[in-house]
Amino acid sequence: MFFIFRNNLLHWAFEKVKEKVQSKYHLALTAQSLAFSGLQEVSINNITAVPDSADTLLTINSIKVGLSFFDLLTGSIGFNSVVCDTFTVHAYNETQRNNISFLRKKSTANDTAKTSSTVTMTYKEMLQRITDRIFQVLNTSIALNEFNLYYKDSLRDEHVKIPGFHFDRKNFNGLLISLKKTNNDTLVFTGEVIKRNHIYNFNITDNSIDKNYLPFLDVDKQLRCRFGNISGSVEFEKSGSYQTLKADISANDIHVNHWRLAEEDVVFPLLQFKGSVKVEDNVITLDSISVLKLKY
Repeated sequence: MFFIFRNNLLHWAFEKVKEKVQSKYHLALTAQSLAFSGLQEVSINNITAVPDSADTLLTINSIKVGLSFFDLLTGSIGFNSVVCDTFTVHAYNETQRNNISFLRKKSTANDTAKTSSTVTMTYKEMLQRITDRIFQVLNTSIALNEFNLYYKDSLRDEHVKIPGFHFDRKNFNGLLISLKKTNNDTLVFTGEVIKRNHIYNFNITDNSIDKNYLPFLDVDKQLRCRFGNISGSVEFEKSGSYQTLKADISANDIHVNHWRLAEEDVVFPLLQFKGSVKVEDNVITLDSISVLKLKY
């Protein structure tokens, strides 16, 4: 019976999502076509998101998602795979042209009442929620082909591009290119996920000949920074009463620029951190054997 009416159910669910997005964010979400293209695969084409009385915020040429049958059995929505082609975001944050103001949600009396009645989470619960979401994403294979972000405000005019990002539930790799008027800056990122031990290894390298400051941190008289390479390993451990976050991270050729610091870049050839943080209900403790090295 499900297979007979599944496309109808899919369209009904999408309409509910559209209603929620419109009500909460005043954002019109549309898709030209939406249908099952396999036993558990859903294809969505020509997606747009347009804020009320504003420019189009995002367009996506196509998305294919593989639904997790196990999650469906438990009453939740999860994905085994996500393939996204040609994802474009145009964000304007100017006085006369703004299509991201909905992100700064104005609080209402109803929101205040909800906040006051909400049970406060402990540090351990907050970390657990974050790690649960990370683990859920890491159970999904991801392929992103051609992502472009255009952002403009009174100080910045940024264009960031990801030609491709791929994650097969174990290894990931991709490029992030910051397009400039004179030359581009390319960051290469790779990594590995060791799920059984909750270990995550990563490496980010600036492969550009002419080093630029990082995107959104390249405004005169403001904080600007860049680096040559950052690599490291992060590990989560969980026990009955606390969680432990271990990290071993190294960065080199770090440049920081701010008018309050100096006229020229402040350069740190090497920065290293190796240690662990213990997260309990109401206390976060840095292990006494943790080490931070800063060479300048």
